[in-house]
Amino acid sequence: MGKYWGTFHAFGTYADEGWYLFDDPTGSILIHSAPYELVDGKKVYEDLDALGNYPASHGCIRLTPDDARWFTAWKPQGVPLVILPKKKASG
Repeated sequence: MGKYWGTFHAFGTYADEGWYLFDDPTGSILIHSAPYELVDGKKVYEDLDALGNYPASHGCIRLTPDDARWFTAWKPQGVPLVILPKKKASG
């Protein structure tokens, strides 16, 4: 796990609790909260229904806002990280 990026702006939205993973040809890949827009000073999250269900990012790993805050409180910088695909439900 790389360095903490905090809140950042990309692709027209904001995201909080960003943690650097690696670079790919399109840019940096992070773990971060769900993206949001500021509407009248309040965070309006996008694609919360996508979390754990289907890809909705440009390669990053998205977390719920609560999980992203927990992840940052855990202070994972330097911790080895293995990312596995979601297991399909057995019939």
